[in-house]
Amino acid sequence: MKKLFAITSALLVFALLIIPVSAQEEQPPATEDPALAQDLPTVQTGDDIAFNLLDYTEEVLYGPYDTFTYSFSLPANWQIGQAGEVRLAIKTFTVGENTADPNAAAAADTLTTNLANTIDGSLQVFFNGQALDTILLEQSGERVVTIPIPLTAIEALETGRDHQLIIELDAGGSCDAYDLRTRVAIHPYSRFSFPHQISDPTTNLALLPRPIFQNSFVPDQALIIVPDDPSISELQAAFTAASGFGTLTGGRLTLALRTNSQVTPDELAQNHLIFVGKPDALTLLGSVNFPLGAGQAEFSSQGAQAGDGVIQMAVSPWNSNYVALLASGTDDLGVVKAAAAISSGNLITGDQDNYVIVANIDPTATTKEQRADQTFTDLGYADRKLWRIGYSTTEYQFYLPPGQILSDGAYLDLIFSHSKLMNYDLSGIIVTVNGKDVGSVKFSDDTADYNQARVNIPTTIAYPGYNKLRVNAELVPLDACIDPRLGSTWVRLWPESTLHIPTTNQVVSASLNFGLDAYPDPYSLHPLLSTTAFVVPKSDPVAWDVAAQLAFDLGNQTDPAVTDISAAYADSVPDETRGSRNLILVGLPTSLGLLNEINNSLPAPLQAGSNNIAESVLQVEYRIPVGSSVGYLEMIASPWNADNVLLAVLGSNSAGLQMAGNALTDPNLRTGLAGNFSMVVNNQILSADTREAPAYEAPVATDLGGEVTMPTLNPTASTQSRPSWILPVMGGVILVMLLVILIAASTWLRNRRQQR
Repeated sequence: MKKLFAITSALLVFALLIIPVSAQEEQPPATEDPALAQDLPTVQTGDDIAFNLLDYTEEVLYGPYDTFTYSFSLPANWQIGQAGEVRLAIKTFTVGENTADPNAAAAADTLTTNLANTIDGSLQVFFNGQALDTILLEQSGERVVTIPIPLTAIEALETGRDHQLIIELDAGGSCDAYDLRTRVAIHPYSRFSFPHQISDPTTNLALLPRPIFQNSFVPDQALIIVPDDPSISELQAAFTAASGFGTLTGGRLTLALRTNSQVTPDELAQNHLIFVGKPDALTLLGSVNFPLGAGQAEFSSQGAQAGDGVIQMAVSPWNSNYVALLASGTDDLGVVKAAAAISSGNLITGDQDNYVIVANIDPTATTKEQRADQTFTDLGYADRKLWRIGYSTTEYQFYLPPGQILSDGAYLDLIFSHSKLMNYDLSGIIVTVNGKDVGSVKFSDDTADYNQARVNIPTTIAYPGYNKLRVNAELVPLDACIDPRLGSTWVRLWPESTLHIPTTNQVVSASLNFGLDAYPDPYSLHPLLSTTAFVVPKSDPVAWDVAAQLAFDLGNQTDPAVTDISAAYADSVPDETRGSRNLILVGLPTSLGLLNEINNSLPAPLQAGSNNIAESVLQVEYRIPVGSSVGYLEMIASPWNADNVLLAVLGSNSAGLQMAGNALTDPNLRTGLAGNFSMVVNNQILSADTREAPAYEAPVATDLGGEVTMPTLNPTASTQSRPSWILPVMGGVILVMLLVILIAASTWLRNRRQQR
């Protein structure tokens, strides 16, 4: 029996040892990342620009045919006077078809090895629409190809457009002759080289937001500078300008607000500067060589009348790589007009393009007559053709007037034609409105010839202002080896397509019970932000900066044609502003006198004479150390108009106030907001909801007509898959153990009988 136990123990130990070791060997080997073949540059130096600095990572072209486009902008002060070049670092390789079959995979691997030096294909390279070169793909592996870029191709770019490098893969020959598919990896350490001189940036106001926003590899950053003791109209103008740049730059400009005496020499030298205010209160203007000068007398001498706005741009005297923009006037009304004109992004210049005088602003002039039925032709679009293999898209815009929303029955009658030489199982179109899918069409022979498809548009998906309708196409040929230039893949969208967009008056009421999770609603529901008013302390530049950040973000998210924001100081909020606007209070509680009137209505009332809440409404109450930085966000229905809301952006100190503002402007943090109260500590957000819960209605009992099947639970599921061979091996080991035990027991019993 001792031998029996020894053998059994040995088998058990063997089973326990072999399984973990073999399971480890089943892990897939680490693959080499071509992008790590050399260190990627982190900054641009000299004439060279690496692809990764343009935010491009490893890109792979999939044969037999594929295309990739690199778009980028150069800094406004780069003066290029000679040819450039692009150095493409690429890796060419092939993969076999039907690799799911082990035998086919082995055959393809063998074929790949045998034909490593006979790859058939080419890369065609274009820059700004001009053909540069054709690269023959004669062998697999890594290589670097240098291609000159003629000066004519660089200068062919239209003003305001991005440079484009297009690389087209044509590897049809390899898939015809052999069962292979060519791949070309373009590494992110590929680079452009543009020999250049540094020149003064443009000051043409018609090109705004350029050069303040260039969307190049150089970070775009700017400062709004206001007087030390601004009038509320000057602050309103600063918030208007901030909102405008949020719209014009898509939120991609780094923007901050400083006062005339607060801004440091380093900040003056490292930013574009946007001065907002009357010239006498901005002493820094004396250093700038503006075309009209920097005084009210100079404005008047050039024809500016009382109430006119004056906009000027000049090269910054603190750093000639940047510009100084001035939104001013002879009085407060003129300053507001100048900022509103900037927010429109559409400045009409005269013979001298670096200044304009604004006579009047009428936000209601953007209201357009709305017809229920509009064709693509009515919207200004001709027929469009999508033809590239794979994914492609085109966009249309339609407009809803302020105060109008879609009513029931909205739809798109899309008229289209498409090729019959496509794989219908993989090809079709998807229609989206404002980024949300609303309908799709699967291609077939019946849909190919001038077909119409109706796509219903939900009423809640569109909003006042400009809305974006996209038609996305997935086009796959019957045979991947068919050259797309032969026209086998295409879909044409006809201009007779019709949008039926009936509208009704928009009713926005606090009875809808807006919470922090709905922000930026209801502020963003008016396309011009005409229902929004900021309430700030009279002497708190930090609060003004936070309010400017919020205005910038609202401009980005709402995309107003012209910004119509209002502002008021907390100690003197007009009754008209209280009753007609959605309010955003920004500041330390002790500096916001208006809070005293509504403190008892807040979800978390504040301690008298303190910047902290009196009592926590969170499920878990924390004792915050004295002096800690904490942000608070509280939202209620406006006490002065039940159809409006009031949002309080507060902080225990200036750092806490900035945290509260960041929670609203940072998309990653904003998703953590909920209820009507949130406490913000650094990047942590705790929320509570003190609103009355809606009345609960018990579900009506229904006859399910049989047994209810409960979902199957699998508590033993693991995130790591178990190799398929473990169970058979374990079964075999156990079977051997049982056989050994039976043989040993039989032998032992036979010996005992013989001993008797």
